[in-house]
Formats: sequence, structure tokens, C-alpha cells
Amino acid sequence: KTGLTTNSQDPKQVIKIAGDGLLYQFGVSAGKGSWKDLTAHPHAVVNLLMLKNGLEQVIKWAMESIKIGAKKILLIGYKGTNPDFIPDKVELSQAFAFMTSIRKKFDLDVAADDYIRRKLGLTNACAAGFVRIDVYGKRHKCCFDDCEFS
Repeated sequence: KTGLTTNSQDPKQVIKIAGDGLLYQFGVSAGKGSWKDLTAHPHAVVNLLMLKNGLEQVIKWAMESIKIGAKKILLIGYKGTNPDFIPDKVELSQAFAFMTSIRKKFDLDVAADDYIRRKLGLTNACAAGFVRIDVYGKRHKCCFDDCEFS
């Protein structure tokens, strides 16, 4: 199964690739490019990036996504080294609780990435069953070079 994450700069191309059966699913980065044009697609997973002090933004993106017709939403934590962007465990747990609350209310598939679940002590796994291959064909064990768990 193949997936990709798009910055939604060319939604028509992503829809074409998915329509040709080449993608099992694709991640749509909320707030980037023409993300709303892809949100309701049956193969779309809306990625909500949780930054420091970003709970309000995550909630806004989630609700916008639901209104547009999203059925799958993934909460993703910032994995860089800049302390200005790293959310603390309280923020992550609040975002996680929010995701849990909207799952049943709106009949959604929701999840949090391994990074958030590790930060909250809910798992020790990371990227199980996942392989990242960049555009040059190089395999990486994590999508993010600066991730503290990679």
C-alpha cells in the first residue's frame, strides 16, 4: 500500500494519482495550499500539526475539515528542535482528548501519530509498518531527521 503527504499545491494531480489506483491514501496538510480541495476525498487523511500553543488552531482545522466532509483526521506533533514550536505534554493531551471526543460525535476515523502517543506514554512503538522513501529513493527510518525518537 502506498501513501503520500501533500502540501496541496497541485490537488488535481493528487486526485489523478489516487484515481489511477496508485495511492492507498494520502495525507493532506491542513492549512497548506489548496488543502480544502482534497479534504473530502475518500482516500484523504487530514493531517493536523500540533505546535506549541496551537490547540485552538488544531480545533479550528478539525472543525473546518469535518464541515467539508473529512472522514479521517490525524493529529501530528512537531518533531523539530526549535523550542518555540514544541508543544508540551499538557497541550498534547488536550489535543488527544479533543480528537477522541470528535471521533464518535462525527463518526470519524481519528488517530494520533506515534510521536504524540510516545510523548504521552501510550506506546513505545514508532513507525511500525512504515517506510519513508524520499524523492531520491533513499530510505529513512523516520520522516523527521530531528525527531527525538529516531
